[in-house]
Amino acid sequence: MSYYQGGKHSQCNIEGKNVDLIRKRSEIAMYGSKCGLLDVYGKGWSKCISKEDSRNGNWGERKETILENYHFNLCFENTVFPNYITEKIWDSIENYCLPIYYGNGESSIYSSFPKNSFIDYNEFTNEKELFEYIENISSPKFIERFNKCLKVYNFYCKKPESFWEENKKEMLDNIVQNCQNILKKELRKL
Repeated sequence: MSYYQGGKHSQCNIEGKNVDLIRKRSEIAMYGSKCGLLDVYGKGWSKCISKEDSRNGNWGERKETILENYHFNLCFENTVFPNYITEKIWDSIENYCLPIYYGNGESSIYSSFPKNSFIDYNEFTNEKELFEYIENISSPKFIERFNKCLKVYNFYCKKPESFWEENKKEMLDNIVQNCQNILKKELRKL
């Protein structure tokens, strides 16, 4: 993940609410790194925190190589918004890492994933509690959670190309409609 100054200045406001997750993700990474429980890869971090700026070259291949050495992956989205799911959680599962994700009610991630599949940071009160859970998770519990994630991953991988094309069109249509609504709202203010 990139540092972005720890999210100090990052905000993404939707309907007056900051849905940005960069600050929270950075705080978790800093805490885990200080405790020796998390390795950070990415640009913008100080050299004593980040193992490397892993974005050089073919990022997809590099990410696979990095993740093959881990069992968990902190893979928060940049923002939390309904039906907004990027490659982060999927890359984690594809590379056999149990995702650590932010799945509060606004993300609608549970419309795709069952409860107790990925590790949901929203279920912990702080970073310490999260890392204590990770340190103490049993192998059977890890496997149970990961298998739930893998089942979802496989379900979506089996979808035909037409499913993805239709969903992409619907998503783009929704974005255009939302932009038009925002523009109309702003024009009314004038």
